[in-house]
Amino acid sequence: MKKPSLKIGSIITTFNDIEYIRLSLRSVYPFVDYLSICEGSYLENQRANDVPPRSDDGTIDIIKEGIKKDKEKKIIFQQYNGESDREHRNKSLEALLEKGVDFVIINDTDELIPPNLWDLIYHYITLPGKDCYYFKSQTFVNSPFEYCWQSFPRLFRVKPGMQFVGDNYISYTSESWNEIRKGKIDLIPYYHFAFCKGSERFTQKKLWWESRFGKEANFHYDWNLEGDNIIPENHKIFKWDRLPKWLEQELRKDGKIK
Repeated sequence: MKKPSLKIGSIITTFNDIEYIRLSLRSVYPFVDYLSICEGSYLENQRANDVPPRSDDGTIDIIKEGIKKDKEKKIIFQQYNGESDREHRNKSLEALLEKGVDFVIINDTDELIPPNLWDLIYHYITLPGKDCYYFKSQTFVNSPFEYCWQSFPRLFRVKPGMQFVGDNYISYTSESWNEIRKGKIDLIPYYHFAFCKGSERFTQKKLWWESRFGKEANFHYDWNLEGDNIIPENHKIFKWDRLPKWLEQELRKDGKIK
């Protein structure tokens, strides 16, 4: 499907994401008008894991490589250290609002959006009625051959006063998150490699989340580590013998599978 005239901006927050950032940027760059990249660790993650403020694994080098090749001047690059993902989302959003985008899409640097999902995105943004869409996440666990299903808000219409009030939640001047009209785009999933980065990165993520929510009586992080394997408590794990063709090609191109 041809891209509609409405402008789309991608919100990308990243820190030490060398494993999948090339794949992630490649999956979004041709399909949006702008990519707003906000690089840096959250202050709460610095406190929880003593991580540095800047990526030190080569992530920044890859971003700079992308900027050099960016003939269409789509990439907006900022470095920032805010308290949490909410502040980083808003920092990235501010740059897109200055460009006059009509929709924003979250695309973290461990997420891939396949081309056929973009066809659906282009269709839904032309429809009235909904201001936020949940996407179906095929979340890989330990390897691309094992996964579970999740769902997250990923696509948002720009309206007055738009701001992130959480990692994936927004509000407008006249509407809170609970009042915003929401829909689903779930016929085709996007691919999420959140739990394919090894035991050390998983442990850091768990400590970060527990430092944020651990004092709340009802909080429980329902992912655990057994040896080097990440095990979910409340998600069924599925397996497949053969990856979808596009995903397989992308992972081979980047040396993730043989």
